[in-house]
Amino acid sequence: MENRKEIVKKWYRELHFSPDYDEEFYACLQRTDLSDLTCFQSYDYKKNTPQKNLLACLYFCEALEKEYQEAGISREILLDGLLDLVLWNESYYQVHQHIGLTEFPWLDRTFLMQIFRLGRLQFSMFPSEFDIEELGVKVGEPVLEVHIPGGLALRYEECEKSFAQAKVFFQKYYPDFPQEWCICHSWLLDETMLPLLGENSNVAKFQTFFTPIGKNESDSAIRFTFLWNTTRENLENVQPKSGFARRLKEKALAGETFYEVLGIRKM
Repeated sequence: MENRKEIVKKWYRELHFSPDYDEEFYACLQRTDLSDLTCFQSYDYKKNTPQKNLLACLYFCEALEKEYQEAGISREILLDGLLDLVLWNESYYQVHQHIGLTEFPWLDRTFLMQIFRLGRLQFSMFPSEFDIEELGVKVGEPVLEVHIPGGLALRYEECEKSFAQAKVFFQKYYPDFPQEWCICHSWLLDETMLPLLGENSNVAKFQTFFTPIGKNESDSAIRFTFLWNTTRENLENVQPKSGFARRLKEKALAGETFYEVLGIRKM
């Protein structure tokens, strides 16, 4: 039991969680039974509290580190990928004013070594959610996805470096995985955002990396810009913290439609 708790403490410090969480984190760790933790694959997050889910994921980092070592993948890439734990905890805290994790369908990719943060961007090996005629890909077939972690500016030059790093990484460690093309399905590819951000914005420049081939109506822009539980229904009472957020709120309340766009890029 104590060994498990020491491992959790180790990774909490290793990932540099904000000191703002320390009091609650250590109190939660003290009172939580971790004796049932075995491996990530057998852990049922739905049967546990978001607070225990956070502790469990920190404990599972130890086994993941060994898997990275066995694969020969650098510890720097491991730590960069595990920053998702910090970001999702922050999102949970902003909404609930407590530490915790609930985004396990996403975190599956981290602990099953299906996603890697390579510089500014993340690259995920995952079954396609779309039929992509342009690439000859059917739903369920493997495809390399690009994701954009929050928390940092989306600078064009840094994204360029990420694509170059990803090309080398997947050729070295996953040479059999299809990697001629990558896809991105994101609100950040939505041209509707350009009048709100400007033609010379980082988002506008990021959109040039991909060729858009489809889109679906989505309010993801609202969720990612404001708190994670923000909807059009409760947006009226949300205070914008930037010029973009203010303009997005105005457009949303006026009934404008936003999208998630599917784009493709040759690696």
